[in-house]
Amino acid sequence: MAAGDLTSLANVKAWLSPPLTSTADDALLTRLISAASRFILGYLDRPVLLAQPYAETRDGLGNRTLLLRQWPVVSIASLTVDGNLVPAVAAGLSAAGWLLDGWDGWSAGQPQALSLIGYAFPRGRQNVAIGYTAGYAVTGEQQTVPSAAPYTLTTLRSWAADLGVAYVGGGALAPTPGTPAQGQYNVAGGVYTFSAADAGRAVALSYSYLPLEIEQACIELVALRYQERQRIGQVSKSLAGEVVAFTQKDMQDDVAAALAPYRRVFTP
Repeated sequence: MAAGDLTSLANVKAWLSPPLTSTADDALLTRLISAASRFILGYLDRPVLLAQPYAETRDGLGNRTLLLRQWPVVSIASLTVDGNLVPAVAAGLSAAGWLLDGWDGWSAGQPQALSLIGYAFPRGRQNVAIGYTAGYAVTGEQQTVPSAAPYTLTTLRSWAADLGVAYVGGGALAPTPGTPAQGQYNVAGGVYTFSAADAGRAVALSYSYLPLEIEQACIELVALRYQERQRIGQVSKSLAGEVVAFTQKDMQDDVAAALAPYRRVFTP
C-alpha cells in the first residue's frame, strides 16, 4: 500500500465479483485506491488515521480543559503552559498535573479532552504547547512466540504499520529486514517473525491499524468507480424493455453511513 492509502490492491481485487485475477488493470486500480483514500480522508476531515506524532500550539482560554485536534490519543509526550512543563497526574487524583480523558471507541468523531488538576490554561496567545501521538493503534498486545517453527505471530486487528515489539516484563526487540536473531523481529503485512531463540517468550506488539469500516468503505468506493468506467455520464439505459438506473451520488449511502461515525464533527 502507498502511504495514505486505506486499502490494498489485493483486497480490492478480491472484493470484485468475480474476484479479479488479471493484472492488466493493476495500475488503474492502484490509482483509484489512492484517489478514493484521499476522498475519504477529505470527507472525514482528518489528515491521517494511523498513529503518528503531533505538535500543537494553542491559545490558553482561562479554563482547565483543552480539546485535542487529533484522536484517538495514544500518548502525551509533553505539555507546556507559559513555558512551564506540566507533569502527568500521578497515581491518585489528589496530585496536580494533566489527565487525558478516555476514548471509548464508539464516539469516533469526538475529540478527546486534556484536563488539568491543580493548574489552568491561563489566557494567552499561543502559550500552550502539546506534543502527543494520535491515531488508531494497538499498544502492548500480548502474545507468545510459538515454541516450534514457524516462529510467527499474526496481529488480532487489521495491521497497517509497526510501532514496536517488547518482551512482556521489559526490554525492546529490534526490527530487522532479514532473518531475526535473538532479540529481533521481522514484520510484513501484520505477520511478525521471531528467532528460534525467542521461542516461548511472551511479547507485546504495538501497531497501527485501520478500522475495518473505513477500509471496507474505501474498497466499495474503488469498486464503484472501477465499474462506472463502462457507463461514464449515463443516468440510465433501456435493455430488453427494462430501464436500469445508475447512482449519481459521490458515494453509496451505506458507505456514507459507515464513515459517518469517524467524521470530524468540529475543529477545536
